[in-house]
Amino acid sequence: MDEKEESFVIKEKTYKISSTKNIEYNILFSIYNNDKISLTVCSTKLIPSKKFILSCTLDELRKNCFF
Repeated sequence: MDEKEESFVIKEKTYKISSTKNIEYNILFSIYNNDKISLTVCSTKLIPSKKFILSCTLDELRKNCFF
């Protein structure tokens, strides 16, 4: 696939969860047309906000030790 091709979201889902320490997080899971997967986790009430972003292909995700 050409690097210049535009990627767009095929499917997206948002979740809200609370940790055991009662910290709320928004989780956004997105699947793109170019076989990329994106996982974004943001704290909602912490200042400064904490943000984690993982963007990779499905094969790269399978190789990740956390999954």
